Amino acid sequence: MAATDIVRLAHALALAAASLCLAALRSDQAGGDPRPSVVFLAQGPADPYFDRFATALRERHPQLFAGMRLQALAVPDDEAGFAQALRAAAATGPRLFVAQNGYQAQFLRTVLRAPALVFSSQSDPRKLGVVSGLAEHPEPSTGIWINDELDVKRLELLLDAFPSLKVAAVLGDTDWFAGLGPALDGMQKVAREHGVTLRLFHADSVAEALQLLEEPRAAQAEGWCLPRTQLSLDARIARRLVDMGKPVVAGHTPDVYEAAQLSYAQDRNFVAPALADLVARILQGEPPASIPIQIPQRFQLAVRVSDDPRLPRISSEVVRRADLVIR
Repeated sequence: MAATDIVRLAHALALAAASLCLAALRSDQAGGDPRPSVVFLAQGPADPYFDRFATALRERHPQLFAGMRLQALAVPDDEAGFAQALRAAAATGPRLFVAQNGYQAQFLRTVLRAPALVFSSQSDPRKLGVVSGLAEHPEPSTGIWINDELDVKRLELLLDAFPSLKVAAVLGDTDWFAGLGPALDGMQKVAREHGVTLRLFHADSVAEALQLLEEPRAAQAEGWCLPRTQLSLDARIARRLVDMGKPVVAGHTPDVYEAAQLSYAQDRNFVAPALADLVARILQGEPPASIPIQIPQRFQLAVRVSDDPRLPRISSEVVRRADLVIR
């Protein structure tokens, strides 16, 4: 099957799933179901994150869970299908929406003016117009801002783990460079303290990144920092760097299982239970505008210890500091 056919099939399946969910919502509404309706925006027909959220809600708030209607709405990725599905869902009159990312939350808040919204977002919800403040705010929205500002620490860990490095590189995409700001000063300071030359590289696709790695200036970098971006979610970049004999620190813990020698990331295991608790508080009568935005407070250092002859060894001091060691 051609790639374009696969894309069309995935889009058709998402639209079909959305239509089924909306039909169920309308049926409940027509039947006069008095239970409050909660619509969770899912990533495709089978979304494991929805399963984690629903499990947390059922286990932590069993009575509330039994008395509500929880629906997973599989929204298409394309802009037109996305808007169509959400407008149709809003017309069914749900009590609140649960959004998994900033784009969903922004549309629900600024375009649809959702009656109540619980969200998680990597982007600053203030810049998206979802809320105007992190404490109390007039908007009927609350949630979790997964505010990743760990790149200075990641670079520091890379240089502590591999003290012989003399040239370090950071690979970011357009969104990452747009928000770089103060982090650049911090990374340059860390590089100076370690006597290391710091080089920044830009790519917006995996193909572009892999081609970039073959260029002489990139090949001269002895170690790489991969900030948490949409680009770095693809493990092919880290695997290619490992094949080139370059140590890598990543922004996603799963990358250490895939290829990277190090990762430093927020512990996100709390997100699904926290979203469940926020939904419960709203359904129990607490105004979302009065609930402060939550920010992760726990972080995890993961290291991969291997005998791969292509790679330098991680310093024992950094291994001792690790929360997770993979051998």
